[in-house]
Amino acid sequence: MKSGKKKIHWPRVFLLIVFLSIIIAISFTFGKSVLEGKKPTLLSFASINLAGYLFFITLPVEVLIPYYLFHNFNPFLVFTIAMVTALISQSIDYGIGHIFPKDYIKEMIGEKRYKNSVKKVKKHGDKVIFIFNLFPLSSPIIMLAAGIMGYKYKKAILISGLGLTIKYLFLILVF
Repeated sequence: MKSGKKKIHWPRVFLLIVFLSIIIAISFTFGKSVLEGKKPTLLSFASINLAGYLFFITLPVEVLIPYYLFHNFNPFLVFTIAMVTALISQSIDYGIGHIFPKDYIKEMIGEKRYKNSVKKVKKHGDKVIFIFNLFPLSSPIIMLAAGIMGYKYKKAILISGLGLTIKYLFLILVF
């Protein structure tokens, strides 16, 4: 005889808690600044950029660089915060891909996206990680796929960091 209780999906609970925490952090930093008409802060920049590089939140974080430079923030600080928060998030993406069961990940991002991402990393490895970080593409999904495949973490983060460095320096120089 089966019990009527449903099994708790802990990966979903974990992602829900992280997702809600990020939304709250963004709301209390950037959202509050915007609503009050205040100048944005580096904390708001850090929280939005951190959230934008998580695979389950899609934000066009590249637009943050010109926005914060327009508000006269130090380009070196903007660059440093962008790099640190992006790499922290991408490490989280990689870790989730490495630790969580593949079935949960397929369910979260969809079967088609899952297969395409894994296929790209398997076939092109370093190149796809670099290109997806160099351009405004879905680099968090690629880092998730790298984690799923057991791609070498240090190598993935190094290549990711190189692509991000070039992208962010270009944005800072142009704007």
